[in-house]
Amino acid sequence: MTVETIEAVRVRSVEIVVAVAVAPAVPPPSKRRRSIRALGGFLVALIAMNIALATILEVGPVRLRDPEYGLRLQSLRERQAQFPNRKLTVVLGSSRTAMGIRPDVYEDLVDDPDHAPLLFNMSMAGAGPVFQRMTLERLLNDGVHPDAILFEFWPALLRGDGLYREDRRIIPERLRSTDDPVVRDYFTDPAATRAQMHTNRLLPAWYNRRSLLEQFCPQLLPWSERTDGAWSTLDRWGWLPGRKTYTAEQVERGWPHVAGFYAPLFQSFEIAPLADRALRDCIARCRELGIDLTLIALPESTRFRTLMTPESIRLTDEYRSRLQTEWSLPLIDGRTWADDSSLPDGFHLTQDGATRFTRELAPQLHLHR
Repeated sequence: MTVETIEAVRVRSVEIVVAVAVAPAVPPPSKRRRSIRALGGFLVALIAMNIALATILEVGPVRLRDPEYGLRLQSLRERQAQFPNRKLTVVLGSSRTAMGIRPDVYEDLVDDPDHAPLLFNMSMAGAGPVFQRMTLERLLNDGVHPDAILFEFWPALLRGDGLYREDRRIIPERLRSTDDPVVRDYFTDPAATRAQMHTNRLLPAWYNRRSLLEQFCPQLLPWSERTDGAWSTLDRWGWLPGRKTYTAEQVERGWPHVAGFYAPLFQSFEIAPLADRALRDCIARCRELGIDLTLIALPESTRFRTLMTPESIRLTDEYRSRLQTEWSLPLIDGRTWADDSSLPDGFHLTQDGATRFTRELAPQLHLHR
């Protein structure tokens, strides 16, 4: 048996201690490395979510990107499925026609539902000739081919400079790739609009947040920031109910805002070249496709007409007459079909006013078919 000396044991102990001390240890993952991995995973998930949402907004239900148009399109398809043999007449106009023409009232007056036109309201808030042109092309791209169109003609929508530019009222978040030709041909700065559309597609969750919240969680938005008043109360015929009741105090409180916007509009009034081109192109497109187009003028109050200058009235009357002559266009002139009590702000009909107006309109729809 070998006996180790004390010195040998000490030496061996030191060797063991030194060996343990210098042996390489496997360090745990650092916090920095974990943070980088977590950030990378988050970015990948964010990119994937944006791509998925952008795809859904582009090829999914139209209402997700543009609920005002998309909800109407959905209801229109339902009405066509309900009445497949009736010829379709759509209303293209602004909030005035959206509130003023009630297809449900017209439907109650129809004696022969198998042969009467199927009336549907496709009007959009703030729409003038450019937006009307866009709505027509959207319908065609979405597989809807109207047989006839009631096309709102309102002088206030024909001015297109400065504050009154129509494309200022069409936010890029609502636009789809199929809208590109209209943006190219009728927007004041199509390159800027297209750039904004591209940016929106890169960050759809951010730029479409309001529309999505208004549709699914409207309570999360302050009332002052909500814009769903243009579509949240739509009925199944595309009608947007206006005021049911109002007080004289409400009328007087709102009048300075009406006069402040429209009185300057009618001063130095000119018809915008883009508005003229969009309107004429819309007429030409309808002729090309065999769609009957009828101009329609809705009521204005006596007080509102005082905001119009004699020159603006002359210009628009002459312009409308030229259009009618050049294109053999019929006109339904309903400017005097409502009393002032039905027009609290001067140009939007109340619910009862819309009912009475539509009853006057119903026989005209058969005359102009």
